[in-house]
Order: sequence, then C-alpha cells, then structure tokens
Amino acid sequence: MDLTAGFTDHFLRAGAERLSAEPAVPRDDPTVLFTNSAVVAFKPYLRGDVVLGDRTLVVTQPCVRAHNLKTTFSEAFSADFVLQFNMLAVLAPVAALDSLAETIRRFFSDLHGLKGSQVLLKVAADDHDLHTAWQDAWTTPLAYDEEPRRYYRWGFGEDRMTGRGATFAIEQSGGKWRDLGNLIAFEWDGRTVGYGFGIGVETLAACLARSRWVIDVMPPGVLPPVETEQQAKLADLLGLLARLYANDIEMSGRAQGYIMRKALVTLDALASELRVPEDELLARMGAITAAQTPGLDLVRPFRRDLAQLRMLPEAVRSFDLSLRCRRDVSPEMLCAAAEGIALPDVLRIDSSVSDVWCGPSLDEDEHSVTISLSLLTRHPLTPQQIKEALRTVTQELAGNFGATLRGTV
Repeated sequence: MDLTAGFTDHFLRAGAERLSAEPAVPRDDPTVLFTNSAVVAFKPYLRGDVVLGDRTLVVTQPCVRAHNLKTTFSEAFSADFVLQFNMLAVLAPVAALDSLAETIRRFFSDLHGLKGSQVLLKVAADDHDLHTAWQDAWTTPLAYDEEPRRYYRWGFGEDRMTGRGATFAIEQSGGKWRDLGNLIAFEWDGRTVGYGFGIGVETLAACLARSRWVIDVMPPGVLPPVETEQQAKLADLLGLLARLYANDIEMSGRAQGYIMRKALVTLDALASELRVPEDELLARMGAITAAQTPGLDLVRPFRRDLAQLRMLPEAVRSFDLSLRCRRDVSPEMLCAAAEGIALPDVLRIDSSVSDVWCGPSLDEDEHSVTISLSLLTRHPLTPQQIKEALRTVTQELAGNFGATLRGTV
C-alpha cells in the first residue's frame, strides 16, 4: 500500500480538502530555519489570517528536523526519529473534533487492520476534550499523565500560539509501544481554534513493519540494511543532505547553509570511520535521488562540496565559559543551546558541563555553570574571530536564559 496516498485518500473521502505543502525552507515563517512539521502550513488558519470555517484540511508535508542534529551527532542514535521525513496531517475546526476522532479510528482499524488493543493514547488527564472524543470513537488503552507535563504542552514559535498534545502509540513485538503521531488541540491566546492529527509516513511504515529503525524505510530498499547506530547516522545524514540539495541549499556560515555544512562534515567523518569510500557515498546519494527526486542531479553538488571540505584541514579550539544563571536553567539546557548557535567560520560547536557551583557570592536561586566549548573549524581562527565567537555565544545565552558571564571574554 502507498501509505501517503492511503492517508490522503482516506481523509479526502471523509470530506477533507487538500492543502498545498510548504517548501522545506518556509516562505513566511521566520521562527524556524526549516519546515519541521505540518503546523507551518496550518499557521495562517490558526492565526486567523485565512478563515478555516467548517473545512477540514489534509496535507502531505516534507519536513526537516534540524534541531535533532544533536541527536545524530551524539553517541546514542534515536531509533524513532530521523532528520528528514514526510508528515501526513489533518487540521479540523473545533466543531469537527468528534468527526475527526471517528475518521482517525477508521484510518487505524479499517485501512490498516489494527485492533483497539494495539493503539494506545498517551494523554494528560485534564485534556478532557482529547481523551473523551477518542474514547467515544474507539475503545483503546489510555495512559494518563505518565509523562512530564511539558510532554503534553507545546509551543510553535509564536507567543500566542500553543498546543495541547496527546500521542498515539502502536503495539510492537514483545508488547512494547512505539510512538506514532499526535492528536492536537491548537490554541490561540489560550482559546482552542482547531484540532489536528499528524503522523510521519516513515514512522507509520516502521510501526506497521515492526522495524528496528525508522531509517530502515527511508527510502525502502535504496540503502544497505542498517545494523549499527553509526550506519543509521550515515543513512540519516544522506537523506537529510538529499533533501537540502533538492531545495537548492548551499554551504555557508549562516542559517540553512550552516546546517548543511555541519551535516556534510559529520557525514564525511562517519564515512571515514565506517570505511565507506567516496564512490559508495556518491552511489548511495544517486540511489536516494532516483527514489525521491527523479530527474534531479544531486550527486554533482554533493561531490563538489565533499571535495571543497576536504581541501581544508580541521582545527579544534576549546574554551571554558562560566555563567551565572537561575537554578531552573539546567547546565544541559545551556550546552544544548550553545551547540545550536551558528557562528561564521565554525563548522560545529561541541559543549559539555565542566562545573556547577553554588556559593555565598550568588543569590539563593542562582548557580554558576561552567561549560566547555570546542569550536571545530577547517582552519585556525584568529584571536579576534575567537573573541567574536565567544561573545556571540554569551550574548545568545544571556538573551535566551538570562545567563551572565562571570569574567570577560
């Protein structure tokens, strides 16, 4: 079964209208570098810029999950997430929640043959609208409040737009559950303005096939079987780069180009570690291109950029920053934020916690966090470039977390 067409046709038959997808680099949403979910396509309707009325919309949205690059670069690779994927999503008006829940029930049961016992909804107990509508549609297991509160409360990059989310999980081998997608109450200024249902087509395929890795089905049969985490990382990065090249992204020190450069550097290092030669990398990129974007030549720019990166030697400079901040700002939050900052001439930032200290010179609700930064570059930085890089990091952390540098750069 074509899972994408199956989803879309199912909701079209139920009366939904097809919505055009956003490009991977969104046209009108400055809150994200890449379109990372179907919410980007839905935002004009949720803000009220475009009237939703009594319509239900369905979209197939190509997505790039750039904020998960850190997961790919870390030692542990998530088996359930990938850096580029296709989201299948529906937006329905408030009055259509019961109808939406029933159509979702038929999607699981009639289209995919799942029994009620095989579908779990993880939900906050006080989100009565979500779990009541679902219980009325189908008798399935429900798990109340088993996750931290933030699991059920979402933000979308706009202060006035929030969401209350419940998560569908599908039973896997051995009685385990795998998260599939979400039932969402979208809010504007605290008022519910619509309901959504969203799943990743690759995650759906992995759930139905009981695959170990979501990456196994992206795209199916094109890449060699994945057996280790490092192989999964390599396949994931190849898929990400194919999507970026298809959207005409070019390497640079800023924004989308910075993400591409980070991905290329890491892919090159992984390929070397796994002893995958360049001709094999190029062949895999060609196979992905033929499956996902036939007619485009993505191998040529891929070969060019690899050659360009390899012409320059690597250099790593390490520094410690001591920051005074509130105790509710965890050291790990500071490290994650630092690693996401784009710096000119810096390919990647690695960060770790060096020290956490509380003492009489600090307020009771404060602590001092020392983080170690490693700046990976392709050539040594000048002293002035280093100062500018560290100032940018401290300014970003000050603006986002109120962290104050202890000492000077």
